[in-house]
Amino acid sequence: VAGIGVLLGMSRVPYAWFEKTSGMIYAVTVLLLLAVLLFGTNVNGATRWINFGFTQFQPSEIAKFSLIVSLSHLMTKRQKDIKSLRTFFLCGMLLAVIVALLVFEPHFSAIIIIAALCFCMMAVGGINRKYLITVAVIGAAGLLFLLLSGGYTSDRITAWQNPEAD
Repeated sequence: VAGIGVLLGMSRVPYAWFEKTSGMIYAVTVLLLLAVLLFGTNVNGATRWINFGFTQFQPSEIAKFSLIVSLSHLMTKRQKDIKSLRTFFLCGMLLAVIVALLVFEPHFSAIIIIAALCFCMMAVGGINRKYLITVAVIGAAGLLFLLLSGGYTSDRITAWQNPEAD
């Protein structure tokens, strides 16, 4: 019910407002992700939630929206230089800060979703595909390393493949 209320409220906000406040939205998202690391609730080995007593809140969900708004604003502002390494680097830095904070929760499923979302946005937005492919290959190798290295991520994959053993 709260989500529907937020949806209806947000649908009334002009998109230009999001463009003007994209930096603030991103900064609040980073602060919320930092708050998870400092004050978050640990559930099953992962600290992803902020507990408000009457409800819990997962800032990684806001991070998805924040990156959509921030990347859209950045790529629109840099449309003339969209294929430059600098534009790719700036987009990558927006993503990297959020991903770094999510690694510490750990919340790898959100990282995968957010990275895929951002890479799709950058591809459609016109970022140089050579840069995207290079980073995608490096990211896939990093993901494979995480899956094979044991620990939390591989335990989750094992539990998914064999739920009776968990």
